[in-house]
Amino acid sequence: MGIDNYYFNNIDGKLVNEDYWDFYLSSDNQGQSLPYAVNCRTLDCTDGIISDNDLILWFDVNNTGTTTDGKVLTSLVEWTGATVTPQSGITLSDFGLVGVDNGRVTGLTDTLVLTSADTKVQLYPVTGQTYVYPWEFKTGTTLDGGCSMGDSICLYGGFYQGFFKIDFEKPAPVSSTTITTDSCGNTGYTTTVTKGDPDAKVYDLMPTNYEKGWTMETWIKPQSCNSTTGTTLNDVYSNNSGFFFYIGTRAEDKFWNVFSGESGYTTSTGIPLQPNIKVDEGLNGGQSWFTKSSYGFSYPWAFSNCCCNSTGSTTTQGVTSGSSYNYCNEIGENALGFRITPDSKIGWRKLTVTGECRNNKEVITGTTVEESYTETSVIPTGNTATLVQVVYIQGSGSKFGLPTGNLKIYVNGRLVLRSKDFIGLQLRSLATWSDKQQGVPYNISWGGGTQGLLETKTFGGPDPEDQNLLLQNNFAGTLDGELSQLRFYKRPLNILELRNNMYVDCNRYCVRTTFGGSQIIQPGSSLCGDCGSGNLPPYVNC
Repeated sequence: MGIDNYYFNNIDGKLVNEDYWDFYLSSDNQGQSLPYAVNCRTLDCTDGIISDNDLILWFDVNNTGTTTDGKVLTSLVEWTGATVTPQSGITLSDFGLVGVDNGRVTGLTDTLVLTSADTKVQLYPVTGQTYVYPWEFKTGTTLDGGCSMGDSICLYGGFYQGFFKIDFEKPAPVSSTTITTDSCGNTGYTTTVTKGDPDAKVYDLMPTNYEKGWTMETWIKPQSCNSTTGTTLNDVYSNNSGFFFYIGTRAEDKFWNVFSGESGYTTSTGIPLQPNIKVDEGLNGGQSWFTKSSYGFSYPWAFSNCCCNSTGSTTTQGVTSGSSYNYCNEIGENALGFRITPDSKIGWRKLTVTGECRNNKEVITGTTVEESYTETSVIPTGNTATLVQVVYIQGSGSKFGLPTGNLKIYVNGRLVLRSKDFIGLQLRSLATWSDKQQGVPYNISWGGGTQGLLETKTFGGPDPEDQNLLLQNNFAGTLDGELSQLRFYKRPLNILELRNNMYVDCNRYCVRTTFGGSQIIQPGSSLCGDCGSGNLPPYVNC
């Protein structure tokens, strides 16, 4: 909450804590400056910058640093912790096995080379053989009101996707055993586990753990801008239409079951592609990413207690998982998307864990679909741009041993949806060998959700048992409209920072609002433009 009054001795009082307050009372003065963002270069934000503290991802289609033709989108900023080692680069010899459908390679045996300079997140248009994924790079998009949004990506079936971390076999836990002898001469053994090889390959472009929370904001124009005669994801999965952002694993493990076409094939390191290979805590190249907490890693302990398959098989959302594939461990709290419904409501959908109390302890027992939407239509229609801002604030509560908080969605600076007791993201790898999941976990999609294993390929053709799994059925959908900007912060922005970012871009997108007062952008800013035009209230000092 904030209260400003410049007519009575210039009194100014603010209290900003979004855990408790959801509104800001602006003054009714004209021409006075308010310090909207806490990290502005100047008190009155006259340089017109976005809040950039803890900004780790930023795409702007109108900026040549992001793209010149839409074939690849490159972040304008780099996370300070981004690491690509060794300096000679990384060759992903097995990338074709898992990455044919995300636009980076075209064949199962193709390799992907990452250089030491690839420290910024990149997104590529997805591909497929079952459906069409059309998009178009547009120049000079003009909105209602005469504002020039600039270059944009027009989607009518396609979307963009990219990974920001790859887990390799090392650094993995390394075991060492020491022989000990007590004062009585008895011999014993002490086993210790350490993180492993400090010179191992590392590809890490964004954090995967957000202790305080995070913020995503995107400028989009949710209006059809083209048409196609082909069949798109939205045509088949109409309940998934309108997804414009997704974060988490982009697919399940495609090698979870035996398929005849995989017989005799191995990865470049000799790992067979069939399932049921014992995962050995990473000591000899395998990975069990759900017991790492005992080794000092930051993965939730509760996942090691998951009981999905403890009594045979469990059916969740119509999918039966046996002992060879644990849905609960793989994707619970690891798949979150945001979408706009056909009737212009906005909300979120995720795969969340379910559980029960056993021996006075909460235990995760499965995975289910959870979603929430606004009660009314809140997305403007027509040739207009919309700013969507999603903020997750981690609180002190927990559920099934996992931290919970508040998730809030803002549309053009106004809070439209709040979800309490929301379990935060638990981004993690699949419980399989590194060679068999390169680029699968730790993904972001812009303009769509994820195909899951819908477009997956094997050496013998498609595997019918890989179809109709949870990710495909619940996230295979796309936005029908234009993409302009996407930003991601590794902390929750407060309401002043959210409003600041909107004010900085308001003249570019013709999204101007006073929130009950007369101020829409910082007076004196170079972005001020013609403040008296259109329906804008007049300024005394602009």
